[in-house]
Amino acid sequence: HALAQLQIIESTAAGQLIFDGLRGSNEVEHAAQLLPLARFVALDAPDIVRVQRLLGRNDAFDQIQPGSHPPHAPASRTLPADGANELFSAAEIETLLRLVESGQVTEDDLRAKLQIVCAER
Repeated sequence: HALAQLQIIESTAAGQLIFDGLRGSNEVEHAAQLLPLARFVALDAPDIVRVQRLLGRNDAFDQIQPGSHPPHAPASRTLPADGANELFSAAEIETLLRLVESGQVTEDDLRAKLQIVCAER
């Protein structure tokens, strides 16, 4: 969990503490148990925005080495993850497929991010 290693030096904490980065209901539930007096705000984004953000994150484990996977168009006009086509409109599917076709992301990377969003539904 994101809060497992949280340490606060009380003498340096003045006023309210604000942090973000909790992802998923399990992290929010864990945080609520650890911090029973805290208040939480949950922000939700449409699935297309979530996939685009996942594809654009700069976390080290999300990165692909340049040139490691040559870009290519998906074999069909469907998304490369089970259940993904049911979550997105035709226009959103085209937007995501164009990311692969333009070489901005690989099909494998798109599939991985779609699987994250599908699993959360």
